[in-house]
Amino acid sequence: MCKGLAVIAEKIDSEWKVYAQKGEVSHDNLLSSFCCNDLKYGTRPHIKFEVMFPCIIRDDIVQGVAENYYPEGWVVKKYGKWCACLDSIKAVANYLTDDMIQLYVKQLSGADLRDADLQGADLRDANLQGADLRDANLQGADLRDANLRGADLRGADLQGADLRDANLRDANLRGADLQGADLRDANLQGADLRGADLRGANLRGADLQGADLRDANLQGADLQGANLRGADLRDADLQGALGVQHG
Repeated sequence: MCKGLAVIAEKIDSEWKVYAQKGEVSHDNLLSSFCCNDLKYGTRPHIKFEVMFPCIIRDDIVQGVAENYYPEGWVVKKYGKWCACLDSIKAVANYLTDDMIQLYVKQLSGADLRDADLQGADLRDANLQGADLRDANLQGADLRDANLRGADLRGADLQGADLRDANLRDANLRGADLQGADLRDANLQGADLRGADLRGANLRGADLQGADLRDANLQGADLQGANLRGADLRDADLQGALGVQHG
């Protein structure tokens, strides 16, 4: 059962056609709602999306035909199954409205977004709790009020990202690039920021209680009004940082 948007892209003769429907529907219900006798997606190459934004899906494709029928870059073999990948989603996204796509911003809890290209993405209010965002590109992304509690952001590129009021409690940001990021009033309690690059980051009013900032680069960062109670700042570079006492 799809919670919000069911999408089917199927190949009819030489063309790929896309069908989408909002609401909590199954793919069978989606097909029956179109009342089309030509729709026999179970016997033709097809891709079924259950969650899509902007580069994840939940479902697989017809087995055993991927190598012969699918356009290059559309599928990838993962854990022994053929799965649709980013290029196929970009192709069908042209058929979907912004309103449909935005429906999914709040449904990414626990998602596997490793190495995802989310540069400049609008992820305001997104539920990314526990998501795997290792090495993801989030440059300039809008993550205001996003829930990233317990998310794995190791090695992620968050340069210039807007993380105001985001919940990053217990998130793993080890080695993440947060240069120039806006983290005003963000919740970073217990976050792992070891070796993170926070040069020029705005951390005014952020809650860093119990955060691990060992070896972090905080040159020129603004920490005015930040809660650093219990934070571990050993070997952190605080040159030019505002709001902290320099020893």
